Amino acid sequence: MSGLCIYPQMGVYGYSVVSILGGFAEDNITGVLSVVAAALCLLQSTAQTVFIFDASQRVVHWTPLKDEKSEAAPVYIDKPARETVTLLLIVNFAMWATNVFCTLRAESSPSQNNFYGMHEWMVILHVTVPLVIFYRFHSTACLFEIWKRAYKVKRPHNHTPTSKAYPMSEYITTA
Repeated sequence: MSGLCIYPQMGVYGYSVVSILGGFAEDNITGVLSVVAAALCLLQSTAQTVFIFDASQRVVHWTPLKDEKSEAAPVYIDKPARETVTLLLIVNFAMWATNVFCTLRAESSPSQNNFYGMHEWMVILHVTVPLVIFYRFHSTACLFEIWKRAYKVKRPHNHTPTSKAYPMSEYITTA
């Protein structure tokens, strides 16, 4: 499932590159912010795709930590990168919503609109933005699958003396 991130990421690269080129044409703060935002988008999407590929291949091994004061069941507290995956989920969903509702307007990026022209910029937007939207949505789905699979608590099937479940053999009586 995570292999599908590569194809729409080409749309993210395309959109970012044409945004950077259009931003260099302006000498005001709008052009500078456009270049910085597009460069950060390139960096973020690349790092996120590498993270998704890496995290989708990993499995969290739970290590039980016993409380030395009580004989209670072990406590599992080691959940590496759970906060990172949660943050990426929220950010990707927000970026997806922004791309869906705001990016396809030519007025949303005046530097590029001035550089390429209104019609040309609209063609570029209509070619690249659907791939950007799909990338954000699919990344959110992949991150949710990683979060769900990696942090699911799997109960051991052995019965310990502190367990409330007993083997079936104790209930069977022989006459």
